[in-house]
Amino acid sequence: MSRRPGPGRAARLAAAATSVVAAFALAACTQIPTSGPVIDGEASPEPVSQLYYNPNPPRDDATPVQIVEGFQAALQGAPTGTFDVAKSFLTGDAESWSPYTSVYVTTGDAGLDVDETTLDSGRTTVTGKITVVGTIDSSGVYTEESPGSTLDLSYTLTQDDAGRWRISQLEDGLLIPTTDFDNSFQRSVLYFATSDRAQFVPDERWFPRNVTWSTSAVKALLAGPATWMQDSVLNVAPPGTTLVGSVPVDDGVAAVDLSSSVTDAAPEDRALLQAQIEATLVNSYPRTQEPIRSVALTSAGAALVIPDVGTPRFASTDATPVAVSDGALMSLDGSTLSAIEGAPPLAGFDPTGIAVDGDLVGEPADASVYLRDGTDRILRLAGDGRAELLRADDVATPSVDRFGWAWTGQGDGTVTVFGADGTARPVDVPWLAARSVTSIDVSAEGARAVVVSSGPGGVEVNVAGIVRDADDVPVALSEPVEIGPALVSAREARWAGDTDVAVLGEQPKDGDETVRVFPVGGPSVTLAVVAGSRSIAAANGLATLLVVDASGGLSGRSGSGTVWRPVADGVTIVTYQR
Repeated sequence: MSRRPGPGRAARLAAAATSVVAAFALAACTQIPTSGPVIDGEASPEPVSQLYYNPNPPRDDATPVQIVEGFQAALQGAPTGTFDVAKSFLTGDAESWSPYTSVYVTTGDAGLDVDETTLDSGRTTVTGKITVVGTIDSSGVYTEESPGSTLDLSYTLTQDDAGRWRISQLEDGLLIPTTDFDNSFQRSVLYFATSDRAQFVPDERWFPRNVTWSTSAVKALLAGPATWMQDSVLNVAPPGTTLVGSVPVDDGVAAVDLSSSVTDAAPEDRALLQAQIEATLVNSYPRTQEPIRSVALTSAGAALVIPDVGTPRFASTDATPVAVSDGALMSLDGSTLSAIEGAPPLAGFDPTGIAVDGDLVGEPADASVYLRDGTDRILRLAGDGRAELLRADDVATPSVDRFGWAWTGQGDGTVTVFGADGTARPVDVPWLAARSVTSIDVSAEGARAVVVSSGPGGVEVNVAGIVRDADDVPVALSEPVEIGPALVSAREARWAGDTDVAVLGEQPKDGDETVRVFPVGGPSVTLAVVAGSRSIAAANGLATLLVVDASGGLSGRSGSGTVWRPVADGVTIVTYQR
């Protein structure tokens, strides 16, 4: 189980690399093309201009610290091109340095220092310490670090016969400042399929933004999903299936040649594999490169026969908000609250959370409302009556998945799902033992769940894969990955897009709870504070975020999705139909 890094994690991080250094001297010139022809063409995406760098090679008279600074400056932008200039700072064993074994996303100055007592010997060490905000492993998985995490740095340098200092020893790895991260690495979403092959499941990765991007993405897809997702998605590539060569792109077509093992795949699996590769490349390619519109799948150069069968679709949530106002269920259209004719009455209840299964606004007779009554009861309200599903201490607001199962957690760490007939099924989640569940939400495609819990070690926000049986009944949650490592409190977490999770919580020194967006596998974003925030809802993207404050004010994102705007008053709860 992946836990919050904390001081122990920071200490291990500080010792993880003893010879990687950072000092972001402006030794490289950044240039933007300012001329070129205007070309008429089709109305299709065209590559956009990208920053490119012209780094300086090492000077013969540079000091050890200047050599290290120059090396790090030469790394800026190198992922988009080559490391040729950076490698000119290296000598001896250091020439075998591999940059992508691990990537550290950093901020601030390294505070470089040289051991002056050894300069006359022709061999010395430059050391420092840098703040790390995130790491990327060799498979492209991004992990956000706790605030204050640092990395101890050390370079060994030697002097050649001409008196020139060069780096002779450093560990594998790359340091990228946050200011250069988006220009150097491409957010890339690998797509796998749900167990029923109906919908895609996203797996966010980060790869260098260069001509090898498509090759990196296909190799990662063939290697399979992130560990925590392995029992929740299909991986149809037969064992031993690998990419042969690279993935060239010509006139919008990506040519993907696979090893002969792929011919062992059943016809429907070949179709699914092509759909996965195409969804990954078409939707994630760097906009600085030629657009990818389709994929040609071959093995040993021969086209694979791909049957015309159904393939997964991209999941989405019904973006129709439902609110509780004046003790009744209301629809929200823009800023107008309207009573829903035919909706179940809430009289006699203390609504503290709701989930809607079906089109309550359009077809209320066929929809179900799952209600948290106070903090100790879950009920199902529908056209066929009402039923108490659970009475227990500290139950979490329900969440409904696309198969119609209603989820909730309890103060004792148990997780339970309920069928439409009221049947209760326990979900096996060993890692929640001795913890209290305060929030649970299932993603639109039904393969992932985000859980907020408290217990030993404080609050945690974890994302886990949902394991289902042959009848799509949830039976377990996988070992999770933690997001939001810096939070000292968290009230709720809601899926807000394919990989984004919106969390209402607090970081040290905040003084107020606010909404933070934690991509599962990407850097987080903090949104402006809505004073007195009490609950949140989200559907498809950050523009759908809604926040209810303590006074009943409902705020939503602006049309551009960049700022909060008032929407309505007198709201106690808001959610989206599922």
